Amino acid sequence: MWIERPGPPAGQKDKKTDYEGNPADEADCFLLGRVNHGDGERGETSEPEDVREEPEICRRGEEVGRRGIWFPSMALLDRILFMTKDTFDETFPRIRRLLLSKDRAVIPILAGPTAVGKSSMAVELVRASRPVPVEILSADAFQVYRGMDIGTAKPSRRIREIVPHHLIDVKDPAEGFSAGEFQRMAWRVLEEARERGVAILVVGGSGLYLEALTKGFHTKTGPDEALRAERLSREMLLERLSDLDPEAAARMKDAPRRRIQRALEIVRKEGRPLSEIQSGARVRPPFSFELFLLDLPRPLLYERIDARVDEMFKQGFVEEVRCLREKGVTEEMPSQKAIGYREVHSFLEGRITEEEMLRLVKRNTRRYAKRQLTWFRNRFQ
Repeated sequence: MWIERPGPPAGQKDKKTDYEGNPADEADCFLLGRVNHGDGERGETSEPEDVREEPEICRRGEEVGRRGIWFPSMALLDRILFMTKDTFDETFPRIRRLLLSKDRAVIPILAGPTAVGKSSMAVELVRASRPVPVEILSADAFQVYRGMDIGTAKPSRRIREIVPHHLIDVKDPAEGFSAGEFQRMAWRVLEEARERGVAILVVGGSGLYLEALTKGFHTKTGPDEALRAERLSREMLLERLSDLDPEAAARMKDAPRRRIQRALEIVRKEGRPLSEIQSGARVRPPFSFELFLLDLPRPLLYERIDARVDEMFKQGFVEEVRCLREKGVTEEMPSQKAIGYREVHSFLEGRITEEEMLRLVKRNTRRYAKRQLTWFRNRFQ
């Protein structure tokens, strides 16, 4: 059965809108499978429901013998999300039950590759969990940066006004950000939410950040601000690390600068070799988590990625990067390692054509999605 939002009062033109308040036509839909909140009845919603035949554009589900539920689009660039009925019937109600749990002993994590539809499903979960207050904790390595909105598919400001999001727009693009810093900030958000009696839904696809959040680290050592203020080159950092921990320096001879710097910070503050620190017990999080991995058939995921990339450039992605460059952001900065930004920098500097830029962003995003799935399946059994 297909379910539509309530129509307008009698005599007014039926004009659907999405969460942005923009007109939403038949193309502004996504498939979520059949809702079943575990009680054997038709899926619950917080609003009255009218039943109609599915719109022509939404019949993708029939291609694999499924039917779905139609809603106006929930988030910028998340247009179509298809999950098999079995996957949806298990995932959506399980996450919802965790959010509605009175003790909130287990924090749900909605993870998956880029463009799979995590943001759309997250907002719909928040809506389906009313009146329980639910907020979203973003576990995305690049949505933390201000001014990087289009290229990171950041939830729009309008959506963030409706559903509070944490760890978005907390850093300037010229600053660095690490998994350890994310972990400390995220744990603080979870502690404060617990004190306020608010449920948290973690949403993201940055595997290392989710591992830091759920499994902890071997040390609580924070950043060494004095060392960072020196702005040493990669070679100088490696030389200092070699003086204190030759074994670690040998292992990290090909590592990026920020990893060498972090290793040096830990060894300096702990006063013992990195291998000894890493062989000890991890500092475990004071929370319990359950991770839900969204996935799609590979051809459909790649189709969604290509469509998202096309939409990003229509939304002004090149202008976004040009604005960052005018503010002094360079492609060598850690924030610009996000897929898409490097390619746009190359285009703006005349190293590649516009056509090549678009092709590379699509190809590299597809490869990244594949790596994400491999990471999740290997690290989160």
